[in-house]
Amino acid sequence: MNGNFIYGIFSIITILCYIAPAIFIIWFIVKFLKVQNERNLILKSISANIDKLEGLDKIDKQDNLDQHDNLVNLEKEEDQPHQDHLDNPNP
Repeated sequence: MNGNFIYGIFSIITILCYIAPAIFIIWFIVKFLKVQNERNLILKSISANIDKLEGLDKIDKQDNLDQHDNLVNLEKEEDQPHQDHLDNPNP
């Protein structure tokens, strides 16, 4: 009776040695796909945030250009009286 029990256990262990790698490979593939899906979601959110920032940068650049043009116009207006003063030293 002891011998039959041991041979039965060896047959079960042999079957598990064939099934365990297949189960491990399937588990690994499922886990890998979940991690890749999570990575893609994170990258999509980062990409969306970058797109928003680029949109804001374009608006900020346009605002900065407008402010720069306004400053240049103000400097030109301020420079004109000084030029008159330099051209006409005696008022």
